[in-house]
Amino acid sequence: MNKNCKLTIGAMLLLTTAFSVAEVRAQTCVVPPTCEGLGYDKTASDCGGLAKLRCPFDDSKYFCTAYTDQNGNKKAEVGDIVYTDAISAEVLPGRIPVGIVFDVSGKMMSIQQFTSTTDPCGSHSVDGISGWRLPTLEEASLIKPNLNIINATLGKISGTTQFKTSIGCILQNADLLWKTSSTSACFAADVSQVTGENRFADNQCTTTAGDRWDDFSKGCCRKENASGCYAVNHAFCVREFSGSGAGEAGKVYQVGDAYVSEDGNVVGIVVEVDGSGQHGIVALASGTGTNLEATMACANKSTPGHAWKLATGAHTCTLLKNAGTQGDWNLTCGIHTSSGAAICLNGQFTNGCYYSCNNRYNCSTDSKLSYVCETSF
Repeated sequence: MNKNCKLTIGAMLLLTTAFSVAEVRAQTCVVPPTCEGLGYDKTASDCGGLAKLRCPFDDSKYFCTAYTDQNGNKKAEVGDIVYTDAISAEVLPGRIPVGIVFDVSGKMMSIQQFTSTTDPCGSHSVDGISGWRLPTLEEASLIKPNLNIINATLGKISGTTQFKTSIGCILQNADLLWKTSSTSACFAADVSQVTGENRFADNQCTTTAGDRWDDFSKGCCRKENASGCYAVNHAFCVREFSGSGAGEAGKVYQVGDAYVSEDGNVVGIVVEVDGSGQHGIVALASGTGTNLEATMACANKSTPGHAWKLATGAHTCTLLKNAGTQGDWNLTCGIHTSSGAAICLNGQFTNGCYYSCNNRYNCSTDSKLSYVCETSF
């Protein structure tokens, strides 16, 4: 074969190969995916406080993600911002923050703080949400360990004030003392928790002489009518919320109802409710023991979002209708309560006798008696 023939055949083979490749490419060509087709159909502002994934083909398109419950609602975490119909880790543009989560079982604290000698919570309302109240001391004890998280959230919301925690709890720093429904709570940095040890060195603060002070043994002014309790004039409010925000009212309870947690477990029996029926006291009969054993057992109970303590006499007798006996001249104790050993008769709490009690039996702190633990909700 001559040289010209070889070149002609080679050229034909190259052309054939070229057409074959072009034909294969035409057969395998596909339309490239779009951001919308892959689910990236939101803008950054649409996602608000939810986690965002950026589309690899368009930096302006996002897919919003969040850790949600079975209803598609964001799981609340301490420090989250509660809106009327949403819960977000970040500020939602153009929306009004209602509260900040301090208890993942469903409790938020107000964004606003108040300076008042009276309870400001009954009249407090934000974005149409009312029904606020002062926190209990137990709720304050849940807030104290998370103040850094809560202050970080407050720092994201314009026009808010963060809690001060840098100075010790003394009367001259009364802005560290906050009202609760029963006493006051101290949020100073040097107090490990609200129920911590005495933080006062001044003699007048460590004596009950003249009925002035209750020795501040729990880091706060505890005697309601003591002459120095006027210093406690700072307050914030708390309220329940639902998984979809603050707009849905919580379940209404009555005394005697079983209080059930979000995970479906029975926490205890409702023994006291307020006018709204949405918060009050839950109690649980817990066994027998000495006063110390009962006190420690209640304090060591572990229920997420609840701080337990030995129940009062009235709450104890709501569950233990009859415990102990009482006659005209003697009394035999049957229960340990936060106010001492006593008895329950037909659901009524009493620690006295009909006339004069000459004999009291089984009423020492070392007696093995029934007891009940309680917590707020």
